[in-house]
Amino acid sequence: MKDNNELKFIRYIMLNINIMWMLFYIIFMYITVNRICEGYLAYKFLSQSGRLLISPFKGLYLGMFFSLGILLLMMMKEIFKSESLQIIMLIVKILFCIGAVFVINGSCVSLFLILLADFLVSDCSIALKVAVSCIIAMLYVWIGAQNLFSTNLSLSNYITYYSSSVGEVINGLQTFIPAVTVVLFIFYVMRLMGTQEREYDRISELNDYLDKVNSKLKVANVKLEEYSKEAATMSKLRERNRLAKEIHDTIGHTLTGISASLGACLMLIDISPEDAKK
Repeated sequence: MKDNNELKFIRYIMLNINIMWMLFYIIFMYITVNRICEGYLAYKFLSQSGRLLISPFKGLYLGMFFSLGILLLMMMKEIFKSESLQIIMLIVKILFCIGAVFVINGSCVSLFLILLADFLVSDCSIALKVAVSCIIAMLYVWIGAQNLFSTNLSLSNYITYYSSSVGEVINGLQTFIPAVTVVLFIFYVMRLMGTQEREYDRISELNDYLDKVNSKLKVANVKLEEYSKEAATMSKLRERNRLAKEIHDTIGHTLTGISASLGACLMLIDISPEDAKK
């Protein structure tokens, strides 16, 4: 499937806004936990919020690892051309997306949409694309709808330690990023379908042109065959004429001379036998 610059640009936008949101999320969690610890509010925070899914210190490093890993794997897509290597890379990318969603407490599930958008333009068979697309879509719905990796601790628990204006901005971003990703993904699929339709039209036009060229070639082949037959006939006629000319110019003249000499001998043999012998 054709992957033009416009589709690459849309994927690039989707990937980068989600990676930036993911990095912001883990850095925000890390800073907030430090702020809570410095204010000696850890007991109050944990008693109100429930248990932490993962240590924010580990989350910072793991989040950076997974986010940069996803970015690097997306950039390395053009290197792996064979279908088997693409499947291996896809599995690795799925594991990285699951790890990233786990680290940021079930947020940023839209990474699976980016993964799906990236896979739709891979050079794989249609059956494989359908199967993998269903798997990725199910992961997106299952993890997102079931809140598979979320715990009692959510982003709102961290926001309470900031002013209302800051909380509104962060809550707005948390709603805005997935919504923008979904809109861009829908637009991406529409552009992909349009590109594919134009590609089919172009291929159809090329096929029509090839059919016309083949028809002309068939006519030319018939004419060439007729010309070959005519050329063969003309070659036979030229050869016959050459032989006839050679017979006339050489053998004919020789036989004529012999015949004239024999006639002279017949006339001289009675008159002058010696001259006839000569």
